[in-house]
Amino acid sequence: MAGALFLAWWLEKFRVRFGSAALLFYAVSPILVHGTVLGRPDHQSLLMLTLTVAFGAELALAGKMDSPEKERRWGLVSGVAWGLSLWVSLYEPLILLAVTIGLWLALDRRAFWSRPRWRGAVVCLVILLLSLVLEGWPVALPDAAMRGYFAHWQHQIGELSHLRPVQLFDWVGWWIVASPVLLLLAWRQDRRALPLVVMLFVVTLLTLWQARWGYFLGIAFAWTLPWQMQAWRRGWVAWLFFAVGWWPILQAWDASLFPDESGQDQRDMKQAEVVALRSLAEDAIGKEGGAVSRLVVALAGDRLLVAAAGCGGQLARKPAGHCRYRALLLERRFRGGGGDPAETAVHWVLADDASREIETSRDLLGITPPPTPLATTLSDHPRTPRISSSNGPVAPRCAATDCASIAFMRSTMLHCLHE
Repeated sequence: MAGALFLAWWLEKFRVRFGSAALLFYAVSPILVHGTVLGRPDHQSLLMLTLTVAFGAELALAGKMDSPEKERRWGLVSGVAWGLSLWVSLYEPLILLAVTIGLWLALDRRAFWSRPRWRGAVVCLVILLLSLVLEGWPVALPDAAMRGYFAHWQHQIGELSHLRPVQLFDWVGWWIVASPVLLLLAWRQDRRALPLVVMLFVVTLLTLWQARWGYFLGIAFAWTLPWQMQAWRRGWVAWLFFAVGWWPILQAWDASLFPDESGQDQRDMKQAEVVALRSLAEDAIGKEGGAVSRLVVALAGDRLLVAAAGCGGQLARKPAGHCRYRALLLERRFRGGGGDPAETAVHWVLADDASREIETSRDLLGITPPPTPLATTLSDHPRTPRISSSNGPVAPRCAATDCASIAFMRSTMLHCLHE
């Protein structure tokens, strides 16, 4: 909402023609809605706000300013927006900032080195240094255990997958086909159209490489849409172009809001899983000595990790949703690789459907499953399993529900505990 309000205020302040088209796209684009859906834990939702403000500040600075004071103000806004973006992540914002700096140096070097811009740069640097002081250096190289499985792990993560070009239509409509030509035509009237087309081209390539860039493609496209429509000489032609471009987006929304029978069954099952998991975490596990606050083998999909995050006021210990490969570190603990004994004891195992977990672990680890994986044992005997280990048979307490896909055995545990 804050991003949409800023965009609306910016478009009105600078009296951008066809600004309402950009605002409508920003509000209902499927990829932007997905990035800000209520309860979604990923950091991209915050980046979508800060980068929306950053792009707006850069476009304001690239236009004609009435006074040096306004330029200073927008320079500070730019510095704050980029600084906060870098605090959130040193991946996407760092790349987008590098592209932005490159465009300034190539198109208007004198304006980039002006004093108002330096003030914003200082603010950005101060925010970045403050984040390092408070949180430390956020980048850590993976160790040997992580590197060994990373190649398999990255193929399991949808946001790291390559995007087929046709999928762009569901996110940004048919407009993307004509965008480069229209922005180059608009360049004759407004010099800001050239950096817009370059930024859009770069972000599109990054989105095709990794789907996680789709959120920022949606933001970049929203900023370019008024300039695309301004390239048409007649207003009614521009609005006709805008109306036709919606077709694939409306089809995507139709499939999402009114799924077929199979899609509705999957949605109902996911919803039932979350409700049952919450009940299990609070009633079964949480009330028995606060076991959730101790180690729980919880290696599952993002949607289940969110549901289990709070259990009776206690936080379950589990890997972050988008960094599940860190769960591979548990392998050494289960193999007796040292560490705090309190951290290696398993108090609860939430087991998923055996066939699905065996397949997932096989793909993640790149190995042939053992004859009797732990997943099969838990599936056949959820209440009284007998699991062999290097220290002899053990019988952990296990919880199961009526929903087959509740559960969390998605990683190395299937063969590590078996051994």
